[in-house]
Amino acid sequence: MICIKVFYEQIGGNSHSFSHLIFKGSGEYIMSDLNSVLIIEERTDSLSLVEDVFKTHIGKITPIKLPMAPQSVSTAIASEPELIVLEASKRGYAALAKLRKSCVPSRIIMFSASDAETDILNAIRNGADGYLLKDTDPAQLSALLTKALQGKMALSEGVVEILAKALRYSESEIQQASQQPLTKREKEILRLLTEGKSNRILAEELAISEGTVKVHIKNILKKLGLRSRMQAALWQLKR
Repeated sequence: MICIKVFYEQIGGNSHSFSHLIFKGSGEYIMSDLNSVLIIEERTDSLSLVEDVFKTHIGKITPIKLPMAPQSVSTAIASEPELIVLEASKRGYAALAKLRKSCVPSRIIMFSASDAETDILNAIRNGADGYLLKDTDPAQLSALLTKALQGKMALSEGVVEILAKALRYSESEIQQASQQPLTKREKEILRLLTEGKSNRILAEELAISEGTVKVHIKNILKKLGLRSRMQAALWQLKR
């Protein structure tokens, strides 16, 4: 596998952020650290606050930043990072939809300047695992991003009430979910998802690999006709 800077420069990024991306030689780009955080931003350094919070408050994590482009979304799908932070924009929501359609197991957080109900609902209905506002205090942002890394919902203050309304499944919506039966292991993982546990913790508790956990979650989402682990957890709580 060969490290390449040309790819990132071609899609508008700064090559200093490219050190964690590698080219496998078959047209596929992946991240060298599967536990890292990927930030996809609409404009260069528009999500610098998120990057700074990871570096100065959370520590031990150097996020990888990529510009909003199809290649960046492909990188996210191939790499399956623990957390993806997307800047909310027309292309950002399109990227969210594509990521969820691919069944990538990563937690996805939308970072937005808008607290409009329509924008929040759009994010959640397309499978976002959280919605953070750009005017969030750095200390609170640090706590919320830490929650996201732990597999929990990450919501800025004021978003919670709107989100709760957005995620109220009607009986008809629940009945529309696929009736394919879940395996015993899938039911066990679904139950644990309601506790907001990360893939790493799930793997430790079940004595299986994180990769196996991701496969089970993909299968659960497919069978239930859902798009994110948060939606799956809420579906389970409705049972």
